[in-house]
Amino acid sequence: MTKSTIEKSITINAPVETVWRVFTDPVITAQMGGKYVTDWKIGSDFGWVGNDGIAYTRGALLDLKEHELIEHDLFDAEDTGEVTSVITYRFTEQGDKTVLSGTE
Repeated sequence: MTKSTIEKSITINAPVETVWRVFTDPVITAQMGGKYVTDWKIGSDFGWVGNDGIAYTRGALLDLKEHELIEHDLFDAEDTGEVTSVITYRFTEQGDKTVLSGTE
């Protein structure tokens, strides 16, 4: 099987602390349709649960650096426990803006 990588970046007109909060504050993420279910400790479960109560993703938190990095894996859709993807979000401060980069 060939592995491919997807990389995307966007510059957001907001400080890194604000962009970080959009990812991690369940009050804000609920406005986008759900929340991350995790205790934010490396090695812990990490998933996305929609406001409808359905768990859409499941994996583990692999790395976390506040205001800099969130990295987690995703298990396959059949829930066999096989990791099918690793997703990394990088938050880079550029003055009063943030470059948000995602790699899968």
